[in-house]
Amino acid sequence: MKPPYADRMQRLVRTKVPGAREVIIELAHQTQRPLDEVESVYEQQLDLLESYATVKTFVPVFAKRRAREVLGQY
Repeated sequence: MKPPYADRMQRLVRTKVPGAREVIIELAHQTQRPLDEVESVYEQQLDLLESYATVKTFVPVFAKRRAREVLGQY
């Protein structure tokens, strides 16, 4: 069983991805969505891609693209 703060710790670590904050702000501006919503979608895409990616170098690039697609569906 993971500690109750584990999700928060992962979220803090997630925002440490180089340039993540700038990407989130850019996506929020492009999609006219709230920052919290964009951050959540972007982090979900990062988690999903990192769960099966063997080469992690371009995961943030693909996560940004997928997040934009998801946010554009609203």
